[in-house]
Amino acid sequence: MFVLAALGIGAGVAFLVAWIVTGIIEERTRESIRLAYAAAGLDWAEIDTDGMQVRIGGTAPDAEARERAAEIAGRLVSPSRIVTAIILAPPPPEEVAMPPPGLEILRTGQAVTLTGVIPGAATRQQIDTALAGLEVTDHGEVAAGAELPESWARLLPLALTAMQALPRSQIRLEECGLWVSGAAPSQTERDRIRAMLSRPGPCPVSHDILAPRPLVSPYRFELGLAEHAAVLPACTARDESDIARIRAALEGLEIAGGISCVEALGAPSAAWPEAVLAAIATLRELGTGRVALSDTEIRLRVPASVDETSFTAAGEALRRALPEGFSLRSERSSGEEEDYALDRAVGLGARFRAVLPAEGGVQLSGPLRHDAARQAVASYAASLFGTGGLVNRTVTDRTLPDGWTARVMAGLDALALMHAGKLEVGETRIALTGSSTDPGAEAQVRRILGQVAGVGTELALSISYDAKAAAEEAAPSPEACLTEIRTILAKDQIVFASSSARIEGESAQVLDDIAEVMRRCVTSSFEIAGYTDNSGRAEKNLQLSAQRAEAVVDALLSRGVDLDRMIAKGYGEANPIADNETEEGRAANRRIEVRLVQPRAKPEATTTGPEPPADTPPPAEALTGTDDTATPADPATGTATVPPEEAPPRGPATPEATIEPRSTTEDGPVDTLPGRSDTLAHASPPAAPAVPGEETPPAGPPVALAPKTDDTARPAAPPPRPETATDAQPRPRPRP
Repeated sequence: MFVLAALGIGAGVAFLVAWIVTGIIEERTRESIRLAYAAAGLDWAEIDTDGMQVRIGGTAPDAEARERAAEIAGRLVSPSRIVTAIILAPPPPEEVAMPPPGLEILRTGQAVTLTGVIPGAATRQQIDTALAGLEVTDHGEVAAGAELPESWARLLPLALTAMQALPRSQIRLEECGLWVSGAAPSQTERDRIRAMLSRPGPCPVSHDILAPRPLVSPYRFELGLAEHAAVLPACTARDESDIARIRAALEGLEIAGGISCVEALGAPSAAWPEAVLAAIATLRELGTGRVALSDTEIRLRVPASVDETSFTAAGEALRRALPEGFSLRSERSSGEEEDYALDRAVGLGARFRAVLPAEGGVQLSGPLRHDAARQAVASYAASLFGTGGLVNRTVTDRTLPDGWTARVMAGLDALALMHAGKLEVGETRIALTGSSTDPGAEAQVRRILGQVAGVGTELALSISYDAKAAAEEAAPSPEACLTEIRTILAKDQIVFASSSARIEGESAQVLDDIAEVMRRCVTSSFEIAGYTDNSGRAEKNLQLSAQRAEAVVDALLSRGVDLDRMIAKGYGEANPIADNETEEGRAANRRIEVRLVQPRAKPEATTTGPEPPADTPPPAEALTGTDDTATPADPATGTATVPPEEAPPRGPATPEATIEPRSTTEDGPVDTLPGRSDTLAHASPPAAPAVPGEETPPAGPPVALAPKTDDTARPAAPPPRPETATDAQPRPRPRP
C-alpha cells in the first residue's frame, strides 16, 4: 500500500516537473519565433504551441508572405513539429473605371429608349425636360460628380432638338461627336435640321436625314433675271443630286430669298435637269429675262432692251441644247411698260434712272407716278440739260410711294453737277456715279440728296474729279484764242531760211508765245497754212508751202501743243491776198497763216460734188507769219510780207501736196465760199426727241465752220467769227 502511494506520489511529481519543463520549452519556442517574425515584418502571423507542436496561423497578405512565415519557423524548430494554418487575405477590390459619358436615344413615335452614361444630375434634368410627354424606357446611368464635357454645352442641345423634330430617329452623342439619323416630316424641316447640324464646331457632327417626296404635277421651274437681281418662284427636282446641279448653275446670282428647290416625284423626263440647266445657261447669257418650264414646255421671254440678233441667237441655241421631247416658245417684249413689269416680276424694286453722257443730252427711264409727273420731270430735265439729246422712256406706276417725284427731281439736280454720270433712284437707295469738273461736287450732291433721302435711305455716291474736262471748261473761247495769236503775229513773224523749210532762230520766241496760247486753248483746233507767191513752178511752191507748214506744226508740237489739234497744209501760190505783179504784193503773199478749224465726226452718208482743183485753199481768215526776213505785218491785213525767193521750175503737182476736197454731208446744208471751190458742211442742231406734253423745239440756224472771205487784201476789221460751230445748248446749273 505504501509502495503504491510512493509510486503515485513519484508519478505526480514527475508529471508536474514534466509539465513545467514543457511549458518553459513552449514559451521559449513561441518567443523565439515571434521575435524572428517581428524582425521579418510578419506581424500578422499568430503563434501557438501545444507541447512540442508549433501552430502557425494568421492571415497572410499574399502567398509569398505565407511561405516566408513557414520558412522562418522551420529554421527555429523541426518542420515536423510545425502545423501551418495560415490563410491568404482576399485581394482588395479592383477600382472600376467610370465609362466616358455617352448617350444614345432611339425614338419611334412617342416611344423613346434612353441608354448611356449621363455626366451629373443637372444634365439628367436637362434630358428629362426634353423627353417630357414621351414614353421613356430609361437605361441611363448618372455618373454623380462627373464633369460635363466642354463639347456637350453645344452638342447636347443639338441632339435633344433633333430628337424632338424627328419622330423616327436614332441619335448618338459621344464625348466629342454627334451622329443623327432619321426621317423628317417634310423637306423644309429636313433642310432646317440639316442647316442647324451643319454649323461649324470643334467636334464633328454627321447626319443622315431623309424626307418624303411629294407627287407634283405639273413639274415646274421658273427663273427671272434682271441685271444682277434674280428671283426663283419655282424649282422642282427629282433628288438632292439634281438640286446640287441646279444650285451650281445658279451660283453667283443674287436670288431674292435664296435658292429653295423641292424634291418631288412626277418628273416628266429623266432629262429634266438637263433642260433646266440649258434654260439657266441661256438666261445668264442674255443677262435679263424670264424662263419658265412646265413639264416639257419651256417659255423664254426677254425685254425689249435685248437686241433682236442676240434674242434670236439665244433662242436657237437653247432649242438645240434641249433634250428630246421638250418644246420652246420664245418671246421678246415690245416696250418699256413690259420691261418694267418684268423688273417687278423678278423682284426688283422701282428704280428711276437717268444717264448723262459726256457729249450731252440725258436719257430718262423708269417709273413715275402718273403722266403729269412724267411731263414735269421731262420738262425739268430739259431745263437742266437742254432739249438736245433728251430721251424720255419713263413709265407710269401708281403704286410708287409719296415723295417719289421730289426724289427724282433732286436726283436730276445732283446729276446736273456732273460732267458725265448715271443716277439711280430707288425706294431705299439713291445712287449717283460720275465725274465732275468741280472738286467740291460730292459735298454739294450730298447736301441736295440729303434733303430728300429720309431715314433709312442709303446714299451711294462715286464721284471723281475730271481734270481734263475742267480744263476744257476753263479754256478761253476760240475767238479769244484767235485774238491772242493775231496780236502775237502782228508784232513778230515766223521767219524761214531762203527757199527752205528751216525756221530761223529769231522766230523761237514767236513760236513759244503761240504755243503758250494754244496749250491753254484746249477746245480749239488750228490749221497751219503755208503760202508762196506765183514765182517759179507751181508744184514746187506747193511743196515748199506744205513743208513750211509742217515745220511750224513740229515746232509747236515740241512746245507741248497736242498734235491732234493741229493740221498742216500747203497751198502754194493759191489764194493770194495781194497783187503778185508787184514786189510788195509778192512779199505779202509769201506767208504762214493760222486759222481755227472744227474737226467733224465721220458722216453716216455723204454726197460728193465736183472735185475742186488741188491748189484751191480755204479762205485766208487767219493769222499770218512770214518767211525769209522780218518784214513788219501790214496793219490793215494782219499779214506779214517777205522778200522774193528763188522761183523753182514749174512741173506737175506732187500727190503729197494735193488738198483733199471736202464733201457734202448729211449733217447739214453746204455752202460754197467765195474765192474757193471746196465746200464746208454746216452743223445743224439735232432735233430734240418728243417729250409728252411738250413741243419739239425748232432747229436752229446753220452755223458756218469757216467765215466767208474774198481773195484780196482786207482792210483792218474786227475779229471775224471763228471757224468753230456748236449747236449744243449750254447746260444750266441746278437751282440752289
